[in-house]
Amino acid sequence: MQPARQHRRAFTIIEVMIAIGIFAMVITAMYAVWMSIIKGSRAAQNAAAAVQRSRIAMSALEEAFRTVQLFNENLRHYAFIADTSGDLASVSMVSRLSPAIPGFAVQRGLALCRISFFPSNTANGIELAMSHYPVLADVDKPGAEPYTVTLARDVTLFTIEFWDRQKGEYVEEWLYTNQLPQKVLITLGTGKTAGSSTTPHDVVVREVTIPSAAVGGMQTGPPMGVPPGTTTPPPGTPPGTPPPGTPPRNTRNPLQNPPVNRF
Repeated sequence: MQPARQHRRAFTIIEVMIAIGIFAMVITAMYAVWMSIIKGSRAAQNAAAAVQRSRIAMSALEEAFRTVQLFNENLRHYAFIADTSGDLASVSMVSRLSPAIPGFAVQRGLALCRISFFPSNTANGIELAMSHYPVLADVDKPGAEPYTVTLARDVTLFTIEFWDRQKGEYVEEWLYTNQLPQKVLITLGTGKTAGSSTTPHDVVVREVTIPSAAVGGMQTGPPMGVPPGTTTPPPGTPPGTPPPGTPPRNTRNPLQNPPVNRF
């Protein structure tokens, strides 16, 4: 008598195809979730970098305006120049270079530098650039080029408004070449909103008060060798003549004369 055969049931081709399909869908879902995480992380990093660049740009602008200087007797080197004719302004001034401004170590601690902020067209869009060099440097010589760095990328708006004391309001154009504005209003916009190529996505506004004023001439003091506070006689006065305002001396009774300070 022959033993009974045991029948083993195997997977059919349809079951194998269904299992492969389910496995493929799981892998696809996992890949989609992973790509979403990567894109979100990349977008967050780009947004953080843009905010950081805007903060650095505004910090550099604030420091430059707070220490701006203007000397009317030497406008060749101390001129305050601003072009605000469009949505992308440019400004150039002489200021004290502080550690808050990028490239401070490049100038080796030199105090006064001409700092310029201007838009720059690149292959990736419009960027806000900054350059500075010592105020008396000759940038036309080889090796004396200004230090230039990009402060913000994808710039869609950069405006500067100036406070007019006479009008009591902000104006878009500064026409007073012999004086500095009391304060400025800086607007920096980066990115683009959905469906618009000119509306910025992120906008930062700062109001900066300028504590300095224009110097209009050389200051003079008493002649060399004359103590401070001493009144000097006008030119052409004979020697021995008392300074103006000295009370007359009593020649009959010298004891009544006021004391004389001798140096």
